[in-house]
Amino acid sequence: MPEGFEGSIKSPEPPLALAVPLSRFTPQVVGGSAFFVDSTKTTNRKNKLKQTILIVAASLLAISYSQAQEKSLNVVVMGTTTFAINGSSTPVTFTGSYVYVKAGKEVKEDISGTRNRSEAFWGDFIKSCTVQRTSDTGKIKLMITEGTNMIFKSSWVSTNSPIKYVKK
Repeated sequence: MPEGFEGSIKSPEPPLALAVPLSRFTPQVVGGSAFFVDSTKTTNRKNKLKQTILIVAASLLAISYSQAQEKSLNVVVMGTTTFAINGSSTPVTFTGSYVYVKAGKEVKEDISGTRNRSEAFWGDFIKSCTVQRTSDTGKIKLMITEGTNMIFKSSWVSTNSPIKYVKK
C-alpha cells in the first residue's frame, strides 16, 4: 500500500445501508408508516367500541324512560295553632303514614309533626294516606299532589278522627 493512503481505500460498492431501501424490510402501509397494522384487531376494537356505545345508549334510554314514568309526589299536612287568652299558644300535633308506589314496589313512610309538614318524593302514585290529630286542640287538613295535580284535599278536621285517602 502506498504511503499516505492507509485507510482511504475506496470500495467499489456503497455501504449496505445506502444500497438497500428500507421498504424492502418493512411492509408498505398507507401514509408511509414503518409500522404494520393488523386490520382484524382494528375491526375488533371498532366493534367492541360500537357495542359499548350501544349498551350505554340503551341504559340511558331505559333510565330516562323509567324516570319519565315517575312523578313528583307530595303529602302535605297543614295544622293550626290555638292561642289562649293569657297569650300562650298550643300548636296542633298529628301522626300518620302514607304508601306510594315506585317502580312497581310499595313504599310505606310515617308522617308526624307539629303544625305543618310536607313530604316530597318521586314515584308512580300515592296509594293511600292516613293522618290523625293527636293533640286536644287545633285543626288539621290533608292535601296530596301528583305532578302538578291536586288529587286530594280534605276539609279542616278538629277532632281526633283520622283523615283517610285511598286511590280509586
